[in-house]
Amino acid sequence: EPLLEFDSALREVEAQVEDLAGRNWAELTRGMPPLEAARLNVMCAYTLNALFYMYLKVQGVSTAEHPVKQEIERVRQYLKKVKGSSQQAANDRQSRLNVDAAKRFITHALSDPDAGSQGEAMTADKNSGEHGTKKRASPAASGVGSDEPSSRKKKKHKRATS
Repeated sequence: EPLLEFDSALREVEAQVEDLAGRNWAELTRGMPPLEAARLNVMCAYTLNALFYMYLKVQGVSTAEHPVKQEIERVRQYLKKVKGSSQQAANDRQSRLNVDAAKRFITHALSDPDAGSQGEAMTADKNSGEHGTKKRASPAASGVGSDEPSSRKKKKHKRATS
């Protein structure tokens, strides 16, 4: 059973390698961002070297001092570089997003305080056809324009009714 699974997996790998080998590499990477093209190149190099290493092992060849081990280690270093560049690019994108968000926060914080919803409603004036005009509550209803605090008004009202 495990031997059949290995044979099936090996046939899949062979088909994929043949597919890649049959393509024009320039066409395959055309239109890719440089970082993606680098990742594809490094992954293919690593895969081919690892397959060759496995082939040598299966054939009984000693791989302790074989140059393929050095090549695999060299390609691993490139994998680390590409991974680091990918993470740096992701961090740069995140920083840009944070800068944009900060700009929105600042713009909102510095916007006209009268444009907020603090006791005002933005409505369309249906009679004049003007849109976005502000209608304020009357001074009597809101207590604006009176020299007396609202607590004094309530006391005066209580005294007058008693």
